[in-house]
Amino acid sequence: MIDNTGTPFNAVSGEQHLGIIPAMANRHGLIAGATGTGKTCTLQNLAETFSAMGIPVFATDIKGDLSGVGKAGGGNVHFEKSIADNKLADFGFAYKAYPVCLWDVFGEQGHPLRTTVSEMGPMLLSRILDLNDTQSDVLNMVFRIADDQQLLLIDLKDLRKMLEEVGNNRANYITAFKSITTGAARIQDLSLNPQKLAGQCGKLKCCLNYEVDSYNDARSRIPRVSEPLEFEDGQAWLVKTDILRETLYFSYEKGSMTNMYPLSAEEVKEIQAMNRAGEKPESLIPDQVPEAPEFVTAVGDDSISRFDEIKRGRRKKRHKRKNSNAEA
Repeated sequence: MIDNTGTPFNAVSGEQHLGIIPAMANRHGLIAGATGTGKTCTLQNLAETFSAMGIPVFATDIKGDLSGVGKAGGGNVHFEKSIADNKLADFGFAYKAYPVCLWDVFGEQGHPLRTTVSEMGPMLLSRILDLNDTQSDVLNMVFRIADDQQLLLIDLKDLRKMLEEVGNNRANYITAFKSITTGAARIQDLSLNPQKLAGQCGKLKCCLNYEVDSYNDARSRIPRVSEPLEFEDGQAWLVKTDILRETLYFSYEKGSMTNMYPLSAEEVKEIQAMNRAGEKPESLIPDQVPEAPEFVTAVGDDSISRFDEIKRGRRKKRHKRKNSNAEA
């Protein structure tokens, strides 16, 4: 904000008021902290202050939080308490909306984003157009054909023409790709995206048909988990499943990818049988947590000054050599 005297006013530290010095505002800075510590509010404060000084601000707002400066605030109990405690109203504070202009791919409700369909790529375009899995897979194949033929897709008109070209001449393009059954990819929960069906990831096209039998065999031994496992210290929810390793990962937090604990398929079957009988294991957390392996350097010495000791030894040798020459 800008106070009554026209000075930038951004923070309060004790009895001191802190603000941006415009001449020093081109320096780099980092705003860090845990969730709920005020990182977004700090960025909004800085953006509003620059805007009040007539300085445009370009912000990469990934989550859309900063765009809240476009609407006047109010109604937050914590903010109201902070405003009253620091007597900000005496210095000219007032809720205010600031001008905001957003990038708009379609150029209808914001500043037009100057890019091409080829630069956006099939993944982003699928999300913007809200395509289903089948439509996304078709779009991936069309982009692959356009890249192979070095065709630049400028706008949606070019993409429409490319779709028509592939649809009318699909027999010619089918022979350009390796023969692979979609069932082999679907069974292994893989997208038909050609970028995901190639590379050093164990999902090469030549391996799909080879792996599908092993995958089906391993999947037949994976128990069906439709409800959380019951333990004495709480419920454990299925987070993910490694089919080939026959390992299921559970967490006490539903939908959370943190604090996951692995269980083999056989262990899950045993716990399910116990739950059906009205029994509960003690805990999902193992008694012994595996220790991290001890790090050993390749030279067998962790001292970072070992080379300095060698240099000191060499200096002593040179010193002795000079003395011997002097005595001779």
